[in-house]
Amino acid sequence: MRFRHLLLASAIVAAPPAVALGAAPRYGTWGVATEDMDRSVKPGDDFFVYAEGTWLKNHPIPADKTGTGYNYELPDEIEQQVKTMVERLAANPNSPVAQKIGDAYAAWMDESGIEARGLEPLKPYLAKIDSVETKKQLVELMAQPGYAAPIGLGITADQDDPTRYTVRTGQARQGLPTRDYYLLKGEKYDAIRKAYRAYIVQIGKLAGLSDPEGRADRIIALETSIAKDQWTPEQRRDPVATHNVMDRAKLMKLAPEFDWDATLRSVGLESAKTVDVAETTAVAAAGKRIGDVPLSTWKEYLTFRFISDHASYLPKAFDDTSFDFWHFGNAGRIWLAVRPPMPTTAQPTFGPGTSGSRMSGTCAAAGVSAPARGAATIDAPVACRNRRRERFGSGVLAMVPDATPDRAPLFHPRRSPAPAANRTPGRRSTLR
Repeated sequence: MRFRHLLLASAIVAAPPAVALGAAPRYGTWGVATEDMDRSVKPGDDFFVYAEGTWLKNHPIPADKTGTGYNYELPDEIEQQVKTMVERLAANPNSPVAQKIGDAYAAWMDESGIEARGLEPLKPYLAKIDSVETKKQLVELMAQPGYAAPIGLGITADQDDPTRYTVRTGQARQGLPTRDYYLLKGEKYDAIRKAYRAYIVQIGKLAGLSDPEGRADRIIALETSIAKDQWTPEQRRDPVATHNVMDRAKLMKLAPEFDWDATLRSVGLESAKTVDVAETTAVAAAGKRIGDVPLSTWKEYLTFRFISDHASYLPKAFDDTSFDFWHFGNAGRIWLAVRPPMPTTAQPTFGPGTSGSRMSGTCAAAGVSAPARGAATIDAPVACRNRRRERFGSGVLAMVPDATPDRAPLFHPRRSPAPAANRTPGRRSTLR
């Protein structure tokens, strides 16, 4: 499954009028905004309020937001601009690209259709996993877009010559964000691993998979073994250690299990003479896991990851289960407990005019806007969910499926989108 981001495509076919040059800046000029200071406070008593106090007093957090400031206002405005462009294209497609944008947007907004189709659109993708009979076929499938793998492979700027691109590979993220979540000891991380197992089990039950409990144990054991071999964040920041250009012979010596000639060919990179390997020992160890972990376990891993990674495209039960694990419910509260704390007053930022930014912590860690902590009449988790889906509907997940004869889009867009007036906003609505 391949996607092109909607934002670029919609900008090409329906760009808004350019901003007039010479217009007065909305947020002042670059530099230190001395007018935002509160000089009644001694800097030795509270330097933050001394530097930002007046701005804080003049910019209360709106009731339906977790923060305020230009870095909150501009993304909202951009989303509205993209939403307007997309709806205009959906109503009056004027090119094949515009038709794709409108179709993809309509498909994403078609909540009742997503529910009615259930898991049917998922079946061809899971069938490809079920059809894998050899480790060679396993590696070939891992190289395809949409499927998980213990290593990543892609194109990036050449570290030695940024005017050209190069192929790069290295360790990939597993189901949890970093190796630490699998390996660190303590009550918090034990709770995360317990919640993660429950999440895997629930995804398996929703999908009707056999032995969801046993699958969860095997998947976590596999991911933990991979995590043990992965590099730490500190090691990954070393630009010298993570820069290892290898030809095909060296790649095969490092990790022959990935059959580099076939793998590169399958993703259209057969002409690449070299590959820059980041975490060398992690890539080598991942190859060994390909060899020594049973094929059946790898297939269970791929099945769970495919469903989990695409949960927001699936019926509401999957979407809610994923969102609850990452943001709310028992698991969500655990995440909030171990993530870096979100400030509940103001937070300095650097940019034009506005020298500060305020945030409240209700669901800030989810990366979405919602009512401030303590809002009396609003269900914060529900509000966060709705805000998240608004963002996804008008931006991140409104993507254009690029169908090929042998790989149809996971969620098949309608050939002719319904007029905007006929669509009923649901949980994925972009309406504010």
